[in-house]
Amino acid sequence: MTTAKKDKVHGTAPEGNKAFTGAELLAVFSAVVAGGKSAQEAVKLIAPLIKGDVTLLVQVLRGGTKDGNHQVSFRLTNPTAHGVYLQRVSLVSPESVPVAVMQYQSGQIGLGGGAGHLVALTLPGFIEPGASLDIRCLFDAAETRKRIFNKGFGKIKFTCDAMTAMDPSDTVVGFLIREEAL
Repeated sequence: MTTAKKDKVHGTAPEGNKAFTGAELLAVFSAVVAGGKSAQEAVKLIAPLIKGDVTLLVQVLRGGTKDGNHQVSFRLTNPTAHGVYLQRVSLVSPESVPVAVMQYQSGQIGLGGGAGHLVALTLPGFIEPGASLDIRCLFDAAETRKRIFNKGFGKIKFTCDAMTAMDPSDTVVGFLIREEAL
């Protein structure tokens, strides 16, 4: 039997289905302070996680250029106690450049089974509570250079639907546009 906790905003969630434990939040707090932030700044950074205001955490893992495309890898983490659907991925800057969203698929085990490869991610993509989804976004390098000139910095928007929210939420993240080969 699981006990349930009533949450005014998000409904009822089983106690055992929290995305972040107290120990994990303490670890995040410690890492932020060790990274040079004051305790007050660290509290401001992790408070949205504690209150449940964050629907999607996004980490920028790696970037580079390959086959005429800029490629940036992201890790999307659902920090909530509810499921989240990734609905759309779009570039904010450079604007209007199409984005292909790819997911790594491992190879088959056995004779003739090769290494993994990238396949198109079918949207909407479901992210379980507390789980992560690693994706790679590809966008045309020449088209990007026309729009952002020498800035070397882009912004991407992830739009998702939380299972307990009436409206979709957007998470916008900045990233370096790297020219070196992957």
